[in-house]
Amino acid sequence: MKKLFSIFTLVFKKEKALTVLLLGQFFLQIGYFSLIPFLSIYLTKLDISEAMVGIILASRSLSYLVGLILSGSLVKQFSPKKIMVFGMLGTGIGYSLLSLAYNEYSFFIVLFILGLFNGLAYPGESILLVENTTQENRAEIFGLIRTLINLAAAVAPLISINFFQKWPYITFLVAGCIYIFYAVSSYCWIPDQFEKPEQNTTILTELRSYYDVIKDRSFFLLILGLTLPTISYFCLETTLPMHLNKIVNNSTYWFGFILTMNTVMIIAFQVIISRLCKTIGFIKSTLFGQLIYATSFIILGLTKEIEAIVLAIALFTIGEMLISPSSNMLIVDNSRKGEMAKYLAFGKLRLFIALPLSSLIGGYILDLFGGALMMYTYAVLALLGSVIIYVVRSQIRDSSLNNNISNHSKTLNS
Repeated sequence: MKKLFSIFTLVFKKEKALTVLLLGQFFLQIGYFSLIPFLSIYLTKLDISEAMVGIILASRSLSYLVGLILSGSLVKQFSPKKIMVFGMLGTGIGYSLLSLAYNEYSFFIVLFILGLFNGLAYPGESILLVENTTQENRAEIFGLIRTLINLAAAVAPLISINFFQKWPYITFLVAGCIYIFYAVSSYCWIPDQFEKPEQNTTILTELRSYYDVIKDRSFFLLILGLTLPTISYFCLETTLPMHLNKIVNNSTYWFGFILTMNTVMIIAFQVIISRLCKTIGFIKSTLFGQLIYATSFIILGLTKEIEAIVLAIALFTIGEMLISPSSNMLIVDNSRKGEMAKYLAFGKLRLFIALPLSSLIGGYILDLFGGALMMYTYAVLALLGSVIIYVVRSQIRDSSLNNNISNHSKTLNS
């Protein structure tokens, strides 16, 4: 308790830069989770088809990916702080412009712009967080960030139900103001520690680094095996709300309840399950999690009863808690020495590929064939991922196995 108190004292009394970054994370996540997961319901109420909603949501995800790649070279030429502030200002203007959007074309354009600027901001913000922490407090600060994000995700559905659904235009403007205020605060209070490198990094260099990772066959198959279930995972914020809107009364309330339940379960049980993953092995934990994903999607495809849907999402959350720490550790374990940053960047890239695919595939199937087939498709993707991981299990490294063998040897020797 004293250690946690010391972290809060460090952040909120002594370090202006960290205060801005951490409070920014909290309020930006409230804005994100209040709007983006509920946006699909809002768009369908404007008589936009599910397939078109999927395309609109994918435009933000794809442009985010473009911004992310562009930013990789820009932060090395103009400084992380400048690119982050520029990206956050653009994102804030994008959210504000959503209040003026009125049809599928205007939403597509505005969300594309919003995603592009948001992608530009992310790498710079990550670098600033590293620059303004030390080796001694970095783990605690990152843990605090994770806690703030989870708290924001728990509170946001209540805000969405009580504000966004009633006053969407005002909510868009408020979200835009939060991003702009964060950008201005960052410009004023975060020091710029940028030193321009002697050799400039171009966008082609960034893309070439991803190609070098793809040539590592076992790592590429590992990422493929993790990406397919991630496509299924992102239905939670892309197509699940549209599915609920079709089959459940008061769908906005129940979707908010599901998001809050998901977050509360993660806050309560993630640490315990992370330890379990280390005990049984990261490969096995990933496989179990993917199979649990598939089971939960099959249940969602079979039922229209809200009690069964809530049970399926609870099961889904258990799978998420098994996969999240295990997949991150497998990516680290299988990154080549001396090229860790390149491999981790490629591992992160899978998230930004999976998100637009989730909304595109899910929205198309939901519009043409219905929610049941969409859920079965997500189940198949999760199963395919588990098959790939199982096939390449002997080719990928799992550090938990070494730890377990070491602990077992100590037990025998004692």
